[in-house]
Parts: sequence; structure tokens; C-alpha cells
Amino acid sequence: MSKNDVFLAKLERWANKTEKKLTAVIQNSIEDLVEYANTPVKSGGNMPVKTGFLRQSGAGEVNQIPSGESEKEKGVTYSYKPGLSALPRFKLGDTFYYGWCAIYANVQNIRFGFKDLAVQKWPDIVANNVRRLKK
Repeated sequence: MSKNDVFLAKLERWANKTEKKLTAVIQNSIEDLVEYANTPVKSGGNMPVKTGFLRQSGAGEVNQIPSGESEKEKGVTYSYKPGLSALPRFKLGDTFYYGWCAIYANVQNIRFGFKDLAVQKWPDIVANNVRRLKK
């Protein structure tokens, strides 16, 4: 194997390792952001939870806007699922969209700021995941 081949092999290993780490930072950061945004007011967060529908209406998708139920059923209490089943399909270069499908989500965000306050934390969330993965 020539010196050039050895160098190229090392470079390829480094690039693959770097891509995996970058993807992990982004995926973990998305999970943390969604968790922060969906933390109920009762638990110190900003998400108002009465029936749980708003929280449960969160959905994520790779390279397209997510969709889901926009209106709750009367008398139903909803359990929380973060709506991140599409996240494992995320690769570098993709766009991950996350939003709340409840028809009243924007009004509740204006009142409580659960989405806006979470997005403001994005740089800190990413920095924390970079530090965590360096260990």
C-alpha cells in the first residue's frame, strides 16, 4: 500500500467517524429540544397540559412538514409520545421538521412560549451535546 493509499484510508475513516458524531449531535439535540419544549408547566416547563392533546400532537418528519390530528376528542385524556419516530432516518444534509398539529398550538405558544423558548435554547442544547460526545 502506498503512502497515498494509507493517507486516503485514514482520511476516509476520519470522515466516517466525523459524520457519525455530527449526526449523533444533531439527533440528540433534536430529542433534547423536543423534550424541553414539551415539558409541562407543572414540571417546570412551558407546555400547558390539560388533556395532553397539545403535547401529544407533536410530530416530526424528515424533509417534509409533519401532519396529524388537529382536533381532540371530547372526554379523552392523551398520553405523551414525543413524535420522533422519523428521527432515525435523519442524515446529514436533511432537514428535520417538528411541530404541533393541535389547531390551537400557535395560540398556546403565544400565551406560554413553549416553542419559542425551546428554540432559543438550541445553541446551548447543541453545545451540551458536543461536550457530551467529546467525553
